[in-house]
Amino acid sequence: RLLAKKETADYLLRFFTAYSRLNAGFIQNVAKLSNSLENKIHRQTLKENLYEERGLYDEETLVEVETRFGVDRNVIENIDHGTLFKSMLKTLEDKLKVSYGGYVPDSITDPFNNAMKKFRDDPVTLAATLFFGSELIVPKMYKLLDQGLCNSTDMSNTERIFLLLHIDMDVEHQDAMRTIIEDLAITKRSRTKIAVAAKTILDARVTFYDELLEHMCFPRTKDTASTLYDKQSDKWTREKPHCLSDFTERPLVYSMCKGLVEGAHVLDVGCGEGFVARKLTAMGAVKVVGIDISADMIGKANDQKLPGQYFVTGSAPDTKACLMEKFSEVDMMLGSDFQTGAFQLAVGVFLFNYMSISDMEKTLENVYTLLKPGGTFVFSVPHPFMASHGKGNTFGFEGGQGGYFSLRDKVLDGHIKTLNNETLNIRMHVKTFDDYTKTVREVGFDIDDIVETKVTPKHMGDEKLSDLMESVNDKPLHLIFKIKKPESTSTGAVGNANTLDVLPPKLTWNTTMRNNFSKFASMKISPEVNK
Repeated sequence: RLLAKKETADYLLRFFTAYSRLNAGFIQNVAKLSNSLENKIHRQTLKENLYEERGLYDEETLVEVETRFGVDRNVIENIDHGTLFKSMLKTLEDKLKVSYGGYVPDSITDPFNNAMKKFRDDPVTLAATLFFGSELIVPKMYKLLDQGLCNSTDMSNTERIFLLLHIDMDVEHQDAMRTIIEDLAITKRSRTKIAVAAKTILDARVTFYDELLEHMCFPRTKDTASTLYDKQSDKWTREKPHCLSDFTERPLVYSMCKGLVEGAHVLDVGCGEGFVARKLTAMGAVKVVGIDISADMIGKANDQKLPGQYFVTGSAPDTKACLMEKFSEVDMMLGSDFQTGAFQLAVGVFLFNYMSISDMEKTLENVYTLLKPGGTFVFSVPHPFMASHGKGNTFGFEGGQGGYFSLRDKVLDGHIKTLNNETLNIRMHVKTFDDYTKTVREVGFDIDDIVETKVTPKHMGDEKLSDLMESVNDKPLHLIFKIKKPESTSTGAVGNANTLDVLPPKLTWNTTMRNNFSKFASMKISPEVNK
């Protein structure tokens, strides 16, 4: 019986991990629908739904949560539902001591997410996909999932509060959306649109479940990306170049940044312990904001930070939301910094090899929004060739049996050596060359340059480096992309987000905020404002 419970919990974790990548833009789609509806009552109804999705509840709801579920209001007040879901997922991972975060193929979630994108520009079809694809389904589904967690784990109401909130709350949201659908279905044409959108999104739901069942045996990994680097933070901390890519890749990244970094504000996504950030500051950057998923690496970065440097822990696909939440810690201003762009330059050194294609797209969208028009993003990845190159001595990946295209979407563990022969563990979520170029263009970037890195005669002629370089000589090691946000972004979908749309309608203070008033009420005034 204990084995059956553990197996059930494991399947639930696999489901929740895949589900976390499904319809990630739900809140943005509801906001878009609200802004496009003519009926003021419907607009207000959707805005109230959005307030709840963002953690803004009326007193009656907060009291009910405390009395009915025994959950303190501070657990949900001012905490958006996406954060509650991630907290539930992390709790389940910790209890099972396993994570599947890096092993969900995009084929599981792409059909549904692509269907949502297809219908989001028409209010009628957007309403239909939101209702039939989400609101109509989730209350019953969440009730069953909650029962599964209760039967297979010892997770408390507090740890399962995401599901408990939605079981009741989404019934109300469902009724409200049904009324909107009925009012929109006033003509034969609109009813036809609704029918087509409903069938497409429900078919996409079926595909999600079919693909999930087919891939339910995706492999487990003991370490998430954050844990992988938390364990190695001491090994990665350095003042001088010491691993292979410090010689074969990072110098070319710096070269691509030359002429752009002087006097610039720079965003370093996946900044690690700040090695690249310190170099960019030395090259003339006046401000560098770094974000990384590893708390220990961020700790090392803050231990060595230079004037004008700010480092925070956060997930790359949620970069903008993280910086908005921690705006005072990174010396940014809500409003224009997030609406029109705050950075002239962004870098991402070996970032995308730790995420799926869909998460790469979200990260690129975040960077696009945070860059000023005309801003540049320089990022590097392991060369796709390295996936099938094998384990190797200095640099390589395990389990890369197969052809170039058959390895796509596989996750391979690997390693890279240092000058003193230490091994640094790394990972590669395999993508093809087309995956990078197509995604970059779809987000709205222009490709300025692409460089393949390799061992050079200068490397081989250096006695200190020759042994490190020998096993990878004459092989393509890395790809470096230099991409640019167009000067004019008025027609781009990503750059049009209005920061005011994602701000709460009022400031509310929970107990924690009231008890730490100075922390929450004060903020740093940027040097530009003081000047």
